[in-house]
Amino acid sequence: MTVELSENATDTATGAGMVARFRAKVLRVNPLVEVIIVFGVLMADEWILMPIAYTIDSFPLIVIGWSLAVIIFIWMILGSHFFRKRGFFDLGFTSPKRLVMNLGKIKRWRDVWNYFLITGTVICAYIIFMATFMPFTDLMPVISTINRFVIFQVGAITAIFIATGEFVLFGVATALFFFKTDNIKPSLKAHAKYGFPFLSLLFVAALIVAPAKVYSQTFMTIVSSFLGYIYWALFQQITTLVYFNTSAREGLERSKRITNPVARRVIAAIISAFLFSAIHFPAPILSTISFAMEFILAMLYYDPKTRNIFVTCVIHAMGGVIIVFFLNIDLAVGFLTILGRSP
Repeated sequence: MTVELSENATDTATGAGMVARFRAKVLRVNPLVEVIIVFGVLMADEWILMPIAYTIDSFPLIVIGWSLAVIIFIWMILGSHFFRKRGFFDLGFTSPKRLVMNLGKIKRWRDVWNYFLITGTVICAYIIFMATFMPFTDLMPVISTINRFVIFQVGAITAIFIATGEFVLFGVATALFFFKTDNIKPSLKAHAKYGFPFLSLLFVAALIVAPAKVYSQTFMTIVSSFLGYIYWALFQQITTLVYFNTSAREGLERSKRITNPVARRVIAAIISAFLFSAIHFPAPILSTISFAMEFILAMLYYDPKTRNIFVTCVIHAMGGVIIVFFLNIDLAVGFLTILGRSP
């Protein structure tokens, strides 16, 4: 037993030492340089390796290409933040500790009607979700395709279980990512001040370009798609704002070449917006709109007082709904659209 414990302790120490050494190497690299490397590898994978793999129809190369993309996204979503010791709260999310504190406050409520209110809200959300399940996921790439294929292949009872499972997952995502309440008011105010004029301009453009499209949409379809798109916006912003903007901000501060904080904020926003619009290539109109929207969101995300990922995703989802339902712009982007294929 003693030997086993010693071996386990040695393995743990060795693992911790490897993590510490790798962290030291990561910390020596300027985050802005890291962004350039990561984005370069991602673009090379998407626009060189993957097109070649699909053109020659090489299954091993296709697997390598998608595996590399997954590794890059895992690094962007988790790896870089872990090794650079970035906290949930500083990135615009609630922290696990703060979430537990909020749940503790709920437990200490004395008014039983508050619990009825929460229960009623969850039940109503579940009913709306089940009634508009397909529109809810329509604007989510991959998920919508899988849902449509699976739902039409199974019976009603199985479909209900699948939809319920997804409702639970979305609920967990909401609790983990969207319960940052400390700066909700200033964030809402700032996003309304700068985001709503942009959204209004998009809507007016839709009225001018495609008025018939605007008036042909049903209210529940729009609302359900908007609510679902918030979660797809979350995925996009975790990679763009949470990773790119944070890295650009830290990199510019670390280099100390640009001392003006306003200039650093604008440059970081431009970098984020450019990378976000580049991901939407080769759709020129969509890329242009994406650049403008992401620049506004990045400017607001830069400031801790207005850094709230939930509010960001709400504005993003509003823009996405207007683009799809009113401006009638196709969201399909990437090399597969050029090759005439879908993932």
